[in-house]
Amino acid sequence: MQIQLRYLFSCLFLVVFCITKLTAQQPLSKQAEISLLTCDPGNELYSTFGHSGIRINDPSQKLDIVFNYGMFSFETPGFYRKFLRGKLDYHVGMQSYGNFLRNYNYYKRSVYEQKLHLDSLQKQEVFDFLLNNVKEENRSYKYDFFFDNCSTRIRGVFANSLGIVFSEQESDKTFRNLLDEFLPGLPWSDFGIDLVIGSRADKKASDTHQTFLPAYLMESIDDKKIAEANFVASTDTILDFAEEQKQRFTRPWFTPMLVFIAFLILELLILFFVDKRAGWLKWYDKLWFLVLGLSSVLLFVMWFFTDHIATKANWNLLWIHPLYLYLASKNPLSAKREVIVASGVLTGMALVGWFVIPQQFHLAFIPIMIILLLKLWRWLNSDRT
Repeated sequence: MQIQLRYLFSCLFLVVFCITKLTAQQPLSKQAEISLLTCDPGNELYSTFGHSGIRINDPSQKLDIVFNYGMFSFETPGFYRKFLRGKLDYHVGMQSYGNFLRNYNYYKRSVYEQKLHLDSLQKQEVFDFLLNNVKEENRSYKYDFFFDNCSTRIRGVFANSLGIVFSEQESDKTFRNLLDEFLPGLPWSDFGIDLVIGSRADKKASDTHQTFLPAYLMESIDDKKIAEANFVASTDTILDFAEEQKQRFTRPWFTPMLVFIAFLILELLILFFVDKRAGWLKWYDKLWFLVLGLSSVLLFVMWFFTDHIATKANWNLLWIHPLYLYLASKNPLSAKREVIVASGVLTGMALVGWFVIPQQFHLAFIPIMIILLLKLWRWLNSDRT
């Protein structure tokens, strides 16, 4: 036990010593290279859109580390509450290049390296900027999916330390269009994202704003110049899992559209062939209303009680609203008629105003809205009490 404790304290001392040494101002040698690392998307939702890091490689000093702006701790008190409210602290950290690659090799995610064309002074400026960022008092920031993430932070490193200018010219793509490019193989994630994010995602994204996606940051710096020379000196593929990426982007057959068309067919069968007084039918309808009502509470909370910019001004609340919780209650049908009419009108407005409402809806919302209109029609014309 005593030997184990000595070993533990020795390791702890070594870690503290290395961090202290790295976070002090440290001159790079002439052999040092700085690179942007871009990683392909992964299977988990948090890795769906890829990742970026900055590599500092100085062989003469045996220094090969990656600065990673996408780090957070599951041990943070109130982690899930803070995450949902947009108040979770993310931070920049350092890890060895070898460990960085091992992680992406394990998950079969390709990694690309763009070595930057920088002189010794510029390399030192970038390194000093990163070392200052990684200090305890500077390392944390409030993550925002569109405007402050692992990719936009690195864009800021290049802009602030080297004066690299990113264009503010507006593109033809919205933030939602950009997300959709990474979601063809994840139809349920696409459905959920379109449900939760609001109309802010349908604003046109400037060339600068597009760099919230690592792949677009990689593409953007390819066109940059520094001192009349290309900013990127060379591009290499460090890990190549192209076949795995093709599988991630293959569209599956089990999609929200298929599921809700099946529910729509069931609703039509109920409308024409099922006794409207059947006991199971009332509970089936109430289950729908309960799910919709609870979903609307989530959308309402994400809009008004979080710091997430992407979830503000969500027009889905026009047809998914808390009134459905009242329809799922035990109150008599006679007391619900006004709510049924109001719900039908709101859903009809969302359906008719599909191309007018300043928010792009998921196509699978169409059969859901029709199902709701049919249910509400049945309830309005029901002789149940």
